[in-house]
Amino acid sequence: MEVTTPKTGVTLRVQRRFEEINASALLTINKAISEDIGFSLSVGGNQMRRTYNAISGYLPSLELPNLYNLSNLQTGATASLSAVTLVSKKLVVPMLTDNFLLKKWCF
Repeated sequence: MEVTTPKTGVTLRVQRRFEEINASALLTINKAISEDIGFSLSVGGNQMRRTYNAISGYLPSLELPNLYNLSNLQTGATASLSAVTLVSKKLVVPMLTDNFLLKKWCF
C-alpha cells in the first residue's frame, strides 16, 4: 500500500492537561480526666482527585501551503478531531489513633 502526502502539507495539534488536587484533614483531641489520667484521640483522612484532558485535531491537507493552523482545512478534505477526559477519585480510609496516659502509676 502506497501512502502519499499532499503537496500542501498536513498538521496535527494536541493539547493535554493534567491536574491533581489533594485534601487532608486531621482532628486531634487531648483530654485529661484527672491530673494522672488522660487520653488523646486523632481522626483524619485524605482525598485525591486527578483529571486528564486531551484535545487533538488532524488536517490531512491544507488549503494554504505552510500555514499550519486547524482552520486551514483544504476544501473537500475531512478533519479528524477528538477529545478525551479521564477523572479518578480516591478516598483514603480514615485514620484513627488513640493514646491512654497514666502518670505516676508505678511510683
